Amino acid sequence: MFLEPSKFLGKSFIYTSDRRLKENIATLPDALEKILGLRGVYFDWKRDGKGEIGLIAQEVEDIYPDLVITDKKSGLKAVKYGNIVAPLIEAIKAQQKMIENQRKMIEQQ
Repeated sequence: MFLEPSKFLGKSFIYTSDRRLKENIATLPDALEKILGLRGVYFDWKRDGKGEIGLIAQEVEDIYPDLVITDKKSGLKAVKYGNIVAPLIEAIKAQQKMIENQRKMIEQQ
């Protein structure tokens, strides 16, 4: 499954996300703190030395286990990069709330 990274060319990747298909919906807690715990890295692939930018699956798994899948045969891990959007949105909202609160404090001085 993950022995050789595949390259895909497409106009878009579409994820099923209709509310009617979901239950137990809850806003992600502590998104800012968790996103701050992730580490963006630059690295070289061992197979060809090509440089890339990304995340380390094991580090993501420590914070957001649902964002990582593990191949049963090889044990290699992959990150569901598209699903990182949800915690990023909640983290931005948390930061914006902090900014607005700080702005109000400054204006009151």
